[in-house]
Amino acid sequence: MGQLAVSLGHTLEPPVPSLFTFHIESPWLRELAGISLGAVEVSVPGARLRERGALLVTHWGLSGPVILQLSAWGARVLHGFNYQFPLLLNWLPHLRAEAIAAELQSRRETQPARFIVNTPMAPLPSRLWEQLVLAAGIARDTRWAALPRSFNTKLVRQLTRTEFQVTGRS
Repeated sequence: MGQLAVSLGHTLEPPVPSLFTFHIESPWLRELAGISLGAVEVSVPGARLRERGALLVTHWGLSGPVILQLSAWGARVLHGFNYQFPLLLNWLPHLRAEAIAAELQSRRETQPARFIVNTPMAPLPSRLWEQLVLAAGIARDTRWAALPRSFNTKLVRQLTRTEFQVTGRS
């Protein structure tokens, strides 16, 4: 059948895997195995791959409909990367970075004595929020009133552009 297609002027591409999950070697992410979110945005820098959808954190990395969609649409590109590539994750794709910064500033003013790790932004689960705060370099005992502006910016970046290194597929 393939020879017939080629004889008629078509080209054949060798098959590559599709619909796979991503392995990520991040200790703090692996601690969150079982957490799911209804809507995140994932993208592969430089590859023009971007998808929105539900995400599942697993004990080996990331899965869920958004990861499966990205792996399906980007199967050839990701194969070309030998399944080793950076992945950006926006945990709050329904909010612009400015709106997130405004919400953090509001918390500084309305909840100055509360610990940052104890005040998650909806719809983020509290365990995920805590890990994102810590990954932004903010100490566990930091209160909103004591958050330096530079760390406010780091937290916004962590919420909108968490970078992971994908190390394989399954």
